[in-house]
Amino acid sequence: MSSPVFVYERATEIPAWVIDTLKRHSLNANIILPQIEKSRQNPPDASQLWIVYAPNRKVEYVLSVTESIVDSYPVFIFTTKKQSTLTGNKFIGQMNELADELYKHVDKRRAYSVYAPRPITTTFCGIWSKLTGIPMIKKPYYDAHIRRCTRQTFIKTQRQPVGYEWDMRLAKASDRHMVADLCKGFSEESEPFLLDDEEADLEAEYLIDNKLVWIYMIREPGKPNYEMASIAACTRNMEKVGTITKVYTAMEWRGKGCAGQLTAYVCEKLFAAGKESLVLYVGVDNPARRVYDKVGFVGVDTDESLDRWCEIGFDREHVDLGHW
Repeated sequence: MSSPVFVYERATEIPAWVIDTLKRHSLNANIILPQIEKSRQNPPDASQLWIVYAPNRKVEYVLSVTESIVDSYPVFIFTTKKQSTLTGNKFIGQMNELADELYKHVDKRRAYSVYAPRPITTTFCGIWSKLTGIPMIKKPYYDAHIRRCTRQTFIKTQRQPVGYEWDMRLAKASDRHMVADLCKGFSEESEPFLLDDEEADLEAEYLIDNKLVWIYMIREPGKPNYEMASIAACTRNMEKVGTITKVYTAMEWRGKGCAGQLTAYVCEKLFAAGKESLVLYVGVDNPARRVYDKVGFVGVDTDESLDRWCEIGFDREHVDLGHW
């Protein structure tokens, strides 16, 4: 009996039957598929790895170990399965096979965290911890729901700041330093993935050069200059699906409706560009959830408990922390 595990070290090696499956599940493949497509167009110098678990070429899981413009990404794991089915001895055996294959191909310090649907993350991390001897960090780095917005659920009209002048637009080169400041602020609320000034500037440059970040400019009455209140990015794009990321408002401008307005503005632009669905992740305890609800983001699954994704890290003394 042939092995259900396939390993690819170049995006161009990944066969069409895997890509087609990811496209059919593009909402939940919103991390792995864009990375593959980007790597196919511009092959990176850094090493990449994809492990596909596909009995009889029927894809069930795809695990990726890839690099960002700033640093190494976490281990990402996609599945075609509903979260309610991710249980039992068969599932545990599949996670063992993935972990064993990963162990063959990467240094154990490289797997600093895992982000996937919650049952996969918790099970895989427990197996990986036993395999490597590296303890898991009990509190997840990120515990989130996946949400989507369609043309049908989208709500364009949002609350506006009263008594202020404001403008929303795609960021340009002259905005770089202000965008970098907000990228750094975003990272400071995303412990442990902190950016220093140089890394924040590099990220801002990339987002602006690739037309991936929009900004909300605001001016108080009587003041001569506009300030940048909020940013929102769409860093993972597929043909019909886009992913909203890095929505962040400077502390002094929170509570005025800037983030809601900007998110709706970005959604409108992306729908006009041909996207049919937009997706984002929002922390389970994040009050921004209300903002996204008002824009029209809803659960991907009818049972919200089955929309849960989380990121679990490993003891930072024994891994090389990256960034995403």
